[in-house]
Amino acid sequence: MKKCFLILLALGGFILSGEAQTIVEEPLISSMMQSYVDFNKNHTEMRGWRIQLVATTNKRQMESAKSKFYSTYPEYELIYNHEPPFFHLKTGAFLKKQNALPFLIKMKKSYPGAFLVADELEVHELLRYN
Repeated sequence: MKKCFLILLALGGFILSGEAQTIVEEPLISSMMQSYVDFNKNHTEMRGWRIQLVATTNKRQMESAKSKFYSTYPEYELIYNHEPPFFHLKTGAFLKKQNALPFLIKMKKSYPGAFLVADELEVHELLRYN
């Protein structure tokens, strides 16, 4: 108790002294911080989770699944891409796997073969699903 009082007294005296403190940042640290800021302004993607609904080599099957999805879930965005020979349909954007699980259960009602996949997400996508 006595030590706590002495520490508080010392800090109080330092704060009440009214002396302005000047902090000088090293140029290398300033440069590193600016590089960090610039990198993060230009790279808005991060690793996260999506639900893969369909993976097929048949483009017509992919188009059919896509139109079925939009008619069933018009409020959700669908991501589709072609990585030869497969067409992938994915939805959702979650940082944590446990946050994606309730959405996966919902999607499994219409797409029994749906499963979680790791993917690159844009920051603005995360706001729709969290």
